[in-house]
Amino acid sequence: MFFVTALRSCRALRIPCTPTITPLKPLVAIPRPTSLLTSPRSAAPFATLVSPPTSFLHATNLRPSPGSRRKKKRLGRGRASKGKTSGRGQKGYKARQNRAQPLPGFEGGQTGIIKAIPKLGNRGIDRPRFARLHLDALQHKIESKQIDPSKKITIRELVEAKAVGKVGDGVVLLARGGEFFDHKIEIEVTRASEQAIKMVEARGGKITTVYHGKAAMDALINPAKWAIPPKNQLPGTPVDIARYTDEARRGYLAAEVKNVDKSEIVKRIMELSRQQQSGSPTA
Repeated sequence: MFFVTALRSCRALRIPCTPTITPLKPLVAIPRPTSLLTSPRSAAPFATLVSPPTSFLHATNLRPSPGSRRKKKRLGRGRASKGKTSGRGQKGYKARQNRAQPLPGFEGGQTGIIKAIPKLGNRGIDRPRFARLHLDALQHKIESKQIDPSKKITIRELVEAKAVGKVGDGVVLLARGGEFFDHKIEIEVTRASEQAIKMVEARGGKITTVYHGKAAMDALINPAKWAIPPKNQLPGTPVDIARYTDEARRGYLAAEVKNVDKSEIVKRIMELSRQQQSGSPTA
């Protein structure tokens, strides 16, 4: 088609035109290189794929990788660029300085579902709270001369020596570090573990567990607050009566009720305890 159009153009312009036909070159199949693993000699054509560097690394063209560093956003510099509220919006928790979040369960001021659900079951509110005293801590206080082992050790001495923290309902003596305890002491606590009793008595010491009421415990720790210290009340529950009349637990009432029927002891002590609380004279 191209040959016919060119011939017509030559005739229209009255130009002698002799068409020449150039034969096409035959297609030559390019051999596909074999794998480098099978033919090491075929690695030469692939060397042309790696282009030589156009520039070398020096002090004038050092720069971080593209996208690795971002320009810091300028806040609070006018409304043209994140001014006024600086992108935080107006008011609320997320607009404050430290962006503090409300506590879990806070529902905007209304009564939360946690407070709306009643507390069910036994929550252990009336459970007694005791300060724990371990034998290794008692050993340290004696060796640092904060407690005199030649005198009777009561809860007051333990509080003054800071061997226990908040006393609460009393002090319980435990046996941790008892294998290193080597002092003969006479100590008076609210409760004591069986192992602690054995370790103290093995060194020739003596343990007595004594029940203290709230007022008596406060008068024992802070005697300056009381012009007339209150008398210590008797235990008022069958469990406490059984504990402080038991010789194995070194109760302070065990010697007074020796060879007496246990059921009669509980009845008598509970009657005396009720009379003490009501203020009526005992028989």
